[in-house]
Amino acid sequence: MNEPVYFHQFMERAAAVGLQYLGEADLSVMVPGNFPPEIENVLQMLAQDKIHLEQYMDFLRNRMFRQTLLCHKQQKPNYSLRGELLMGFHVASPLRAVSAGPDIATAAAEKFEGRGGVTLNSTDPLTKAAVVYLSEMWPRAVPFAEVAAEARKRLQRTDAATLTADQQALGQTFLTFYASASTNMIELSLCPPRFAVTVSAKPTASPLARLQAKSKNAVTNLRHETVYLGDLEQQVLQRLDGTRDTAALVSELAPLIASGQVQVEGQPAREALAKAVEAQLQSFAGNALLVT
Repeated sequence: MNEPVYFHQFMERAAAVGLQYLGEADLSVMVPGNFPPEIENVLQMLAQDKIHLEQYMDFLRNRMFRQTLLCHKQQKPNYSLRGELLMGFHVASPLRAVSAGPDIATAAAEKFEGRGGVTLNSTDPLTKAAVVYLSEMWPRAVPFAEVAAEARKRLQRTDAATLTADQQALGQTFLTFYASASTNMIELSLCPPRFAVTVSAKPTASPLARLQAKSKNAVTNLRHETVYLGDLEQQVLQRLDGTRDTAALVSELAPLIASGQVQVEGQPAREALAKAVEAQLQSFAGNALLVT
């Protein structure tokens, strides 16, 4: 059945079978602080509880689709987002510094760009050091404690007395990023996906992606994202079963290009084709398409 109902009506039905509201799959849409201050103030005055608050935000956004999470009514959800909660999480970030050499040691402002046009301006050395480190590790997710330790190391903070305070401050900053822009700034996971970030001598691609590449140019990577492929990339990917090195791939692809079965710009010589294949393998690693 596809019968549209208001959110409060949906929650009435959920309550009737012993369920209660937990939250949204995207935390950022739950935060009234993402509206202008005058709107947030009115929302807080009008809303009797979380259900009414969510309903009013639906009206403001003209929202027609939700990804709502429910739990049993005997559960007691904790909505207090504190920095120390991140100690058990892995963290990844698509943010990239606009400057080629960002200044992390001083309070100089640095600008970072994420996905979806999201930008971050920061003057905090700890935040800047952590984001630069995560950008180097992307798309790999790193334990939060490791991120905090590496950021402190880059700032030469060796005083154990400030460790807990730095961890809490960085954790609170990351939670603020997540609440304001969700995964466009920061990704949090308890069980991060496993994939290879470097290219082995005979790389292996995800079995699912290899299968998809045989029939279409859009494949699913190990981060559950869609990756679009060109003709040559599609041919390379489906052959990455762990039995071929670059030379073997070139030997199989060269005849396909020569016969016109694979469309590429120009007719690259074997040396140029080998470089193109190597570049594609690096791209596959960066797009979480290779398995460990």
